[in-house]
Amino acid sequence: MPRDLPGLYWDEEKKRYFPISFRPAGSTPTHPAATASQPQEHGKRRRRSPRRTSSDSPSPKRQHAADDAQSPNAWRSFNALRGSALTVHRRRCVHELEMGCLAEGVSKVENIPISFDGPITALCTKITANHNKQLLIGDMTGWLYSLDPQDPVAAMREFGLRSQITSITRSGSVCMVTSLGSPARLLATRDDAIGLWVLREIPPTICSDVWCGQVWGRRATVGGRKGLICFQDIERDSYIRLQQSSDILSLCLQDENITYIGMRNGVISRWDSRGATGKTDMIVNMSEAHDSAGRGAASVDHLRIVHGYELLVRTMRGDLETHDLRFLRDQAPILQLKGHVPSYESILGIAVDPGEKFIFAGGGDSRLRIWSLKTGQLLPTHGADVPVTLDGHIARPTQPIRAMEIVEDDSKAYLWMARGSSLSKVDLGLRGLFI
Repeated sequence: MPRDLPGLYWDEEKKRYFPISFRPAGSTPTHPAATASQPQEHGKRRRRSPRRTSSDSPSPKRQHAADDAQSPNAWRSFNALRGSALTVHRRRCVHELEMGCLAEGVSKVENIPISFDGPITALCTKITANHNKQLLIGDMTGWLYSLDPQDPVAAMREFGLRSQITSITRSGSVCMVTSLGSPARLLATRDDAIGLWVLREIPPTICSDVWCGQVWGRRATVGGRKGLICFQDIERDSYIRLQQSSDILSLCLQDENITYIGMRNGVISRWDSRGATGKTDMIVNMSEAHDSAGRGAASVDHLRIVHGYELLVRTMRGDLETHDLRFLRDQAPILQLKGHVPSYESILGIAVDPGEKFIFAGGGDSRLRIWSLKTGQLLPTHGADVPVTLDGHIARPTQPIRAMEIVEDDSKAYLWMARGSSLSKVDLGLRGLFI
């Protein structure tokens, strides 16, 4: 029965509510019509249902409704979207619809029937000379493979770096691959260079144990044991060396000059390569920030800039949060993503969708988790950690997801994941619809 609601008025002709500000001038407020049976209904007393004992089993309908309450209600969000006139509220409803649809679709995992020589450690998308997308795959044995994501029937060996491949990154037309060493090697190519790779061997006296690398245009930066080296041109020999007090496990380039550095001791620093002294500014110390339980050092193993001004941080202690780069007066994050399961390994897959709405991360318990980068809410992904093979067998994985990459084709988007020496992919839906 329609009722008087604060801030709204009832339109008897259209049979719906409208904001009071939308009421036509000169119109008198109308109240919902009461039926003849209304007084009798108020007079009746509602019967109580018998009290359920502890031995009674819960109703399946109630149990299903309780499970649905944990996830965004698609119908509720859709109805709220139709009845809302406020832009902020409509955006919130649209995002709830996106979360619900993504949580449903991510439970369908397809296993790729291709095996590799060693556990996969890195994934990256590359554009070929024919403007087709190619998936680059690196493993612990040092082999670099290429795979056609639209027809994944076989993987082709591209190069052997003789030690574990630690990163594959891409910026513009330049793609760079780093290996752990020793000696560490840097491999680079351009999209327009068919079959041409530039191999650079880094002496251990300059940089050893290379754990990460990033490229911005033609500038390449690699981080290793207590320092990093920066090549202003990836195809030239000149470089800048920066020493640090701890091993560098992650890098993030804001532009061609500013680099954010994540270290083993939990310190995140900012380095401006235009400075002559090589001085760095500390952004946050994750080992000291909100560590009331005394969990110890929080090695920073992933950094990424999202939304243009937020620094996404992940640590081996289990922290997953974002910090505002515009206001660094304290170490408090602006968003904390709860539920990430850490691992003693520094190799765990993580990816952000192209629209920077959601973050996908693998945990130490071999499960895939998804968070909203707008609200910090953890999406329910029941079954997303159980890939289905071609013969229909289902086996719960025992190895963590070590690498992730989101690949888009003309119509759809897919999340590629690497567990051990096998690949699997998740259909994320139509391209540009939800991510």
